[in-house]
Amino acid sequence: MHPLQAGFFNSITARRAVCATSVLDIAAAVQRPLPARLSSSLRCCSRRFSSSSSAEALQQAPESSTAAQAQPPQSTRRASPKPLPPQNPHTHLKIYVLPTLHHKIVFHPAFLRPRSSIERSAIVAAYILRKWRYQLSDTAAFAWHALGAQSSGRNFLYRFGNRITTRRAADEYFLKSIPRIAETVEFIYPASVSSRAIKRQLSDEVLANSDSHRQKLFLWALLLPSALYVAKFHLVAANVLFSYNVFRLNAAWRSVYGAKVLQRAIDARQVTWTASTELDERIRAISDEVAAKAKAEAGGDSHTWKWTGGDLHDEVVERLETELKLAELSRTYRRARLQYFVHGPK
Repeated sequence: MHPLQAGFFNSITARRAVCATSVLDIAAAVQRPLPARLSSSLRCCSRRFSSSSSAEALQQAPESSTAAQAQPPQSTRRASPKPLPPQNPHTHLKIYVLPTLHHKIVFHPAFLRPRSSIERSAIVAAYILRKWRYQLSDTAAFAWHALGAQSSGRNFLYRFGNRITTRRAADEYFLKSIPRIAETVEFIYPASVSSRAIKRQLSDEVLANSDSHRQKLFLWALLLPSALYVAKFHLVAANVLFSYNVFRLNAAWRSVYGAKVLQRAIDARQVTWTASTELDERIRAISDEVAAKAKAEAGGDSHTWKWTGGDLHDEVVERLETELKLAELSRTYRRARLQYFVHGPK
């Protein structure tokens, strides 16, 4: 018989068998017996189809079994997950963490890798401008700090001036250094520093003060038109206040957006915490060298500086800035330390 005729015959037989089985099932469900001749013919049709289908299944069974044996056994071991994509140096921000006075933490973001030559030139130009301004500020700061080592009257004036002029702005200095294009953040800290203390200060002090930066942004924006009007039409000396107003407005705006970038990275789980033993060993090695140098200069005096896990020596911070290539690390550290020295840990 031709294969097409055989297939057609098998399909007709299957349809008849299905109809016969359906009629028998319906009759049993309604509990009405069929005539004896009709019932026997339906059962015979159903048996024929079941016997033919079972024979075909037996003929196809060896073929399927041999095909299954021919297939190579699949490994039940779960495939290893795909490796994470490499970090983009243009959007991956590294924040270095160092301890200071009163068990507080100093955060310093490193510069992102420039995406173009124009961006690189802008970063270098801004750094040169800030460095000139910082050198002028350092000259005035050294003269001011020398005032505190004199008589008790000058010392009182020095402490009073520090309390008035030193702002509690360590969180502002940190937040306005976070670029808006940062997508992933990595906190790198010495292994001897508690990660719980770092996270607590980051959430309770840095991110909790984001509302205050928003309020400052609103207030400085309100004062800007009046400061501009007075400086342009009434008093030339008011240009100093106008420039300071613009400076504070820019700082508040950058702090607000820096907090948004950091909070967005935390919510998206794009923040990693790296306890660096290498950084810890480097700090200890430099601290031992600085302590030995200070002890030799003091003639073997044992009451010289020694790092005990807290505040770092200025020379240690400067060497870390050079070795790790972290621009302005020493300035960030001294500024935050002075705040905690004047106003305490709170």
